[in-house]
This record gives sequence, C-alpha cells and structure tokens, in this order.
Amino acid sequence: MKKVFLILSSIAIVGFCFAQTNYGLKAGVNLSKLIVRDNGQSGFNGGVFAQIPLGRKFFLQPELQYDQMKSGTDNGSISLNYLSVPVTFKLKTAGGFSIYTGPQIGLLLSAKAKDNKGISEDLTKLFESSSFSWIVGAGIDLPYNISLLARYQFTAGSVTKTNDIAPGLRLPEMNLSAINIAVAYTLKK
Repeated sequence: MKKVFLILSSIAIVGFCFAQTNYGLKAGVNLSKLIVRDNGQSGFNGGVFAQIPLGRKFFLQPELQYDQMKSGTDNGSISLNYLSVPVTFKLKTAGGFSIYTGPQIGLLLSAKAKDNKGISEDLTKLFESSSFSWIVGAGIDLPYNISLLARYQFTAGSVTKTNDIAPGLRLPEMNLSAINIAVAYTLKK
C-alpha cells in the first residue's frame, strides 16, 4: 500500500510540475572565438526551451538549440556548427530580471574552413565530436511573453582533437568561448 501511495504521489507531483512548465522559442546571435590568436565573428543560434518551476523563483531550464560558432584570422575563417543541449538553473528576481548558470553539451554537426579566396574545406575530422561548456547569463522579461537574454559560454577543454593530423603535425589546443545574445518568446505562461 505504501508503494502504491508513493508511486501515485510521485506521478501527481511530476504531473503538477509539468502543468506549470512554460515552453518557448529563441533566436539570436553568437559572438564567438576560438582561443587562439584570432578575431571573433558572429554566427546564428536558435532553439526551443522549457522552464520547469522548482519553487517560486527557481527554475530548471533545459534547451535544445543550434549554435553556429565562427572565428577568423587574416587568412580566413572557421565555422563550427553544434546541436547544443544546455541545462541551466535560473533565478527570477524582482522586476522581471533573471540570472542563470549551468552546463551545456554540444554535439558537433560540422566544421568548415573558408579562406579569403572563398575556398571551403571540411575540417570536421579535426575537431572533437562533442564539447562540454559552462554557461553564465542574465535576462529580462518584457511584455507579451518576450525576453531579452545574454549569456557567456566557455568550453571546459579543447575542441580540437589532440592526435596528429599528419605525421609530426598537430593542431594546437583550442578552447571556444562565445557571447550569446537572443530574444525569446514564451508560448505558455
């Protein structure tokens, strides 16, 4: 009887939490750079999110998003495209402000280099198939379920493979950092 009560209580709590969950869409720009002597460039980001209440002011916010990270030098640019899954813990404060932090896993979809002459080359095999990042950000809720968001993302390790790409030739370790600016629309409140 205790097990049945515990199971039914758990189902009711989970159902209540999901009944309170908000969903939304977001899109914005990534200002990213590989931590090597390069110049950051802008790329696109967009995705979906859910806000699961953990209390009156605390939320768990899992997301699924596409991230285009670009970086360049005087000789050309590199574009890394990821399917990212951030899971952040969010604190909403007075006046619609919020702060959040949490981990993100990025699954590399493609990596391409383009030189100044417009010639492209696939570099996917030279980069790790996944990356682990940490996110710190803030946002403000506006009328009509719109939010403005800004976050900083930095990888915990190198995004390049450490093995030789040719005998005696190895890519330098490169870390990725990005400032992400986005507009979000919450579908359910």
